Amino acid sequence: MIYGPNKPKSTNRLLIQTVWPFLLIIIVLLGATLFSLKIMTAVRAYVAGESLYSKAQKQAHISLINYLHSKSNEDYEEFLTQINIPLGDMKARIALQQAEPDLKTAYEGFVQGRNHSTDIPNMIFLFRYFSETPLMKEPIEIWTDADQYVIQTLVLGKEIHHKLSSKRLSINEETEFIWKLDSINADITPLEEAFSFSLAKTSHQIDLIISNLLVGITLFLMALGLIFSHRLTVQRSVALKQLQREAEKNLAFLRSASDGIHILDAQGNIQEASDSFCEMLGYSRDQIMGMNVTQWDVFFDPQELLGMLKEYSYQNERLQFETVHQRKDGSLLDIELSLVPVEQDEKRLIFCSSRDISERKQHDQQVERLAYHDQLTGLPNRLLFEDFLNKSLATSKRYHDFGAVLFIDLDKFKNINDVYGHSMGDELLKKVAQRLSSRLRKTDTVSRIAGDEFVALLPSLSTDQNKAAIAAMSIAEELRVALAEPINIDQHNCQITASIGVSVFPKDSENFNEILQEADIAMYRAKQNGRNTLIFFEHEMHDRITERFTLEQELRNALQNDELELYLQSQVDKEGTMIGAECLVRWMHPTKGLIPPDDFIPLAEETGQVVKIGEWVLSKACQTLSQLPFAASAFSLSVNISAQHFQQAGFIDFVKQVLAESGADPRHLILEITESLLIQQPQKVIADMQTLADLGIRFSIDDFGTGYSSLSYLKRMPLNELKIDKSFVNDIPDDANDSALIQTILAMAHHLGYTVVAEGVETQTQHNFLASLGCELYQGYLFHKPQPYQEWLNNIASLKPNKANQKSPD
Repeated sequence: MIYGPNKPKSTNRLLIQTVWPFLLIIIVLLGATLFSLKIMTAVRAYVAGESLYSKAQKQAHISLINYLHSKSNEDYEEFLTQINIPLGDMKARIALQQAEPDLKTAYEGFVQGRNHSTDIPNMIFLFRYFSETPLMKEPIEIWTDADQYVIQTLVLGKEIHHKLSSKRLSINEETEFIWKLDSINADITPLEEAFSFSLAKTSHQIDLIISNLLVGITLFLMALGLIFSHRLTVQRSVALKQLQREAEKNLAFLRSASDGIHILDAQGNIQEASDSFCEMLGYSRDQIMGMNVTQWDVFFDPQELLGMLKEYSYQNERLQFETVHQRKDGSLLDIELSLVPVEQDEKRLIFCSSRDISERKQHDQQVERLAYHDQLTGLPNRLLFEDFLNKSLATSKRYHDFGAVLFIDLDKFKNINDVYGHSMGDELLKKVAQRLSSRLRKTDTVSRIAGDEFVALLPSLSTDQNKAAIAAMSIAEELRVALAEPINIDQHNCQITASIGVSVFPKDSENFNEILQEADIAMYRAKQNGRNTLIFFEHEMHDRITERFTLEQELRNALQNDELELYLQSQVDKEGTMIGAECLVRWMHPTKGLIPPDDFIPLAEETGQVVKIGEWVLSKACQTLSQLPFAASAFSLSVNISAQHFQQAGFIDFVKQVLAESGADPRHLILEITESLLIQQPQKVIADMQTLADLGIRFSIDDFGTGYSSLSYLKRMPLNELKIDKSFVNDIPDDANDSALIQTILAMAHHLGYTVVAEGVETQTQHNFLASLGCELYQGYLFHKPQPYQEWLNNIASLKPNKANQKSPD
C-alpha cells in the first residue's frame, strides 16, 4: 500500500512566499512581450496591406486602360480582380467604424484585400482599440480620403464595360475615359504616398514606444528580482540552521527507535541504522555499516532490487510492502518494509523501517487455510469459491464475456462408503479432486462444497453466449468421461460416474446463489435422466445448445459413416453451353435427412472439421474429373477451399497426392478461394498459389467484393477468374448500386484478363443484363440446379461432343 508523506505547513508557506514574486515577474514580462509582439505584428500587417492596396490600384488603372485599347474581357476581369483589393480593405474599415463593429464582415474584407489570414485578427484588434489614438488617426483619415477615388475608378470601369459591351464607344468617348482615369490616378497617388509615409512613421513610433516600455518594465522587474533574491538568501540561511538542528535530533531518535530503522543511498548501501535493526539481523553496528541491501534481502532478485531502489529514490511517495530478510546465521524473517525517499545535502536517500511479521504471517496463513479450503481435498471451499465466482461475474459484466459453473455430483457415492468404509470414500474424494483439477485450465477453479459435491468455475469462455455454452458443455463432457475411468485405491478399482449441471453467466440481476442454484437444478435433472450425463440449465437455450452440441459430435462421425454426399451445379457460357461445374457438399443425416451446407459448414469452420471435409470434397472432385465421359472431357470442376484448409501445413503436398492417385488433369481443376485468405501472410499465400498454378491448377476468387480486397495483391496472384456473389445478382438490374458494382467488377476483371462467373442467376432478366455487360460464364437455377454426383454424371454422359467442350484450357 502506498502512502504520501505530509509536508509541514510552514515549509509550504515559505516556498509560496519565495516563489510567487518570481512567477509574477515572469508572467508580467511575458504578457508585456506578447502584447508588444501583437501590436508590432498588426502594424507591419497594415504596412504590407498598404503595399498590396497601392499595387492593386495601379494595376486596376493599367488594366482598365488596356481594356479600352484591346476591348478584351480578360483585361476587364483583371481590372475587377485588382480593384477588389482596395474595395475589400475599405469594406473592412467601414465594418470596424460602426457603433457595433461587424467583426465577420471586417475579416471578410481584409481577406478580400489579400491580407494574410494569420495577420487579420491582429489588424482588427489594432483598429478597434487604437484607431482613435494620435498614432493611428492620421493614416486612417488618409485611407478614408482615398475611398472616393477607388469608388470612382470602379464606377468608371463599369461604364466603360457597358459601352464596350453595347459597342457604342466612340473615339472621343475613349479619349475622355482615359483622361478621367489619369485624373483619378493623379489624385489618388499623393494619398497613397501619404498613407504609406504615415504608416511608416506610425510603425517607427510604435517600435520606439514598445522598446522603451519593455526596457522600463525589464529594469523594474530586475530590481524586484534583486530584492526578492536577497530575501530568499536570508530565509535559506535560517532554514539551513533549522535543518542542521533537526538532523542532529533525528539521528538520536533513529538510533534509539524500537523498529528496524535504517537509511540507504540510491545504490542500496546502508548509511545509518538503529540498534533494533542491527539486533534484528544479528550484526554489530560496525559490521552493518557499509553493507548493501542485497546482502540481507533475499526476496527480490539483486539486480531487480537495486534498479527498483534507484528509481524509487527520485520519487516522492511512501511505499510499503512485504519482503524477506536473512539474518547473519542464515535464518529468514518475514518483514513488512516501509520506504520514504528523502534528500540530504543534494544526495538521494531512502528512509527504511523493517518490522518482523513472521509470527503474524504464519498465523494468517493457518487461519486462511482453515477458513477458505476444504481440509480433506485441499480444494477451495464454498466461501472461497463464492469470492472467485463474484469476481469472475464482475469481470464478465465489465468485459462483456461469458463464463460457466459446473455442478458435479458423484453418482451413488454412498455405496462406496457403505461397501468399503469412509476412509476409502475419503481417498476416492481426494482422487476425484486431483482428476478434476488436472483436466481444467489454470484459470479455472474447482471446489468441494459438500460431501460428494464439487463445483467448477470456468471464467471467460467466449464473448458469444452460444459459444460459451458449447465450450462449457465440451469441458463438462471431458470431466464426465474422465471421472468414469476406474480409480485405483489400495488395489481396489473403484468405478464412479458423475451427473453434471451446467449454467452460463452473467445474466440480468444474477448473483452467486442464483448461478449455483441453476447449476444445481440442472445437475438434479441429469440425475433424473439416468445419471452419468450432463444437462444445460438455460430454458430458452437448452434445446438449441444441445442440438448444436449434438450436431458437432455427429459431424465428427459424418465422414467415417459416409454421410457426406457430393453435389455438382453446372456452369454455362453465354450461349448456354455447359462448360463445367462447381463441387458442393451435402450432409445426408441418418435421421434428419438432407442438411444444407449453411447449417453445418460454419460449425465445421469453428471446430476445425472444415479441413477434413475440404480434403474429402477435393478427393471426390479429382475422382470425378478422371471419370468424365469423352463428351465432357474438357469440363473444369471448381472446388471451394477454405482459408483454414489452404493454410494447413502440407496442403500443397495433399493436392499433389490427390491428383496423382486419381489421375485427374490439373488443368481442369479450379480452386475457389475467398478474399479473406489474404488477410494473414499474403506473401506466403501468393507463393503457394503460384506453386499450384505451375502444376496447371487454376484459381478463382469466390464471392468477390464481399470481403477483403486489395488490387495490389490481385494483380500479383495467379488468378484466372472472379465469381460475382449472388447477393449482388439478386436485385439487378433494378438496384442501381448492385448494377454499378457488377459493371465495375466486370470492367476491372476484363482489364486484368480474368474470366467472370456470375453466381445465383435465376431469371432471364438477370442473364440478359449480365450478358449486355460482357459477362462470360453463368451459374444458377435458371440453367441448372445442384445435382447428386451420380445423377450429374449420368446427365453429361448423354451430351454430344462439341468444339467448346473438347478444347483444353490454356
